[in-house]
Order: sequence, then structure tokens, then C-alpha cells
Amino acid sequence: MITTLRIRIRAWAILAALALSVATRAAEFHVAPGAGAGGIGSPTDPWSLATALAMPAALRPGDTIWPRLDR
Repeated sequence: MITTLRIRIRAWAILAALALSVATRAAEFHVAPGAGAGGIGSPTDPWSLATALAMPAALRPGDTIWPRLDR
């Protein structure tokens, strides 16, 4: 009986950890010096440097901004 209870507790703890790790995933945004002002921050449609420095509403603590030099 105690072993079954321990297994259930461990299973719930693992499920809770997985649920929390998915909910707290940080976003990644891309910035390119030559990008237009209408970019969405994706690798194929990066933000302009001015947009990234203006702190868009999409940015949250823990997010990463990746600078690109190829555009």
C-alpha cells in the first residue's frame, strides 16, 4: 500500500514538473540591422534593431534576442 502511494506521488510530481516547464518556456526573437519595421521577430522575418530596442510588448523576462549580421 505504501509503495503504491509513493508511485502515485512520484507520478504526480513528474506530471507537475512537466506542466510547469512547458508553461514557463522563454521565447526567442531575431533582430537584423537591415530588417524592416514590420518584422515579427522570427528567423525569416526579424525585427529591426530599433524595434528590439523599443522593448516590444511581446518581450518577457527570460526571452532571448538573437542578433543577425547577414541582413
